[in-house]
Formats: sequence, structure tokens, C-alpha cells
Amino acid sequence: MNAMDNGRALLAGAVVVAAALWWFGGHPGVETPAQRQARIEAIDRQRGTPGGRTLYRCPGADGVNLLTDNPPPGRKCTPVNIRDDQNVVSLEGDAQPPAAKPQDKKR
Repeated sequence: MNAMDNGRALLAGAVVVAAALWWFGGHPGVETPAQRQARIEAIDRQRGTPGGRTLYRCPGADGVNLLTDNPPPGRKCTPVNIRDDQNVVSLEGDAQPPAAKPQDKKR
């Protein structure tokens, strides 16, 4: 073995030790979904009561989620709290009918 092989072996060993320390140290700097949820809840508690409205997220048959004020009967919906500082735009009354398909004029 020459000095170059020893240097590479030491470098590889240092990388392995650093990776092990990072892994067993709880992945510092990487936020798990549970940690993110806890951080968001702590921010909400600092701001005071969430206030605002409660909306309901319901899965649709076509895979698109429906967000509504009143949950439809017979569907399993998840309540979603909307804070006062979040914007909610209602499309009620503003929805336009789908555009008509262009007709093929060739015969």
C-alpha cells in the first residue's frame, strides 16, 4: 500500500463516521412530517386562537378533493381550519358553464 491508498481509506472512514453520526443524531436539519406539523401548530398557538372558518375536505369520485362549507351527506370529510389571515375565495355564483365544443364543419 502506498500513501495515496492510506489517504483514501482515511477519507472513506471519515465519511462513514460522519454519516453514522448524522444518522444516529436524528438527521439534524431534516424535518419529518410530524416535526413539521408540530412546528406549524406551535406557530398557530403563538398567534393565538386560529379563529376563522372551518371548511371540509371531501374526496371526490374523480380523485379531486372538494372543499366546502357544509360536508355532503354520506361522504367521509376531514375538517380544515382556515385562519383569519388566510384567503378563501368562493366560486359560488361565479362558476361559468363549460364552453361548448366547436363543431366540425367538414363533411
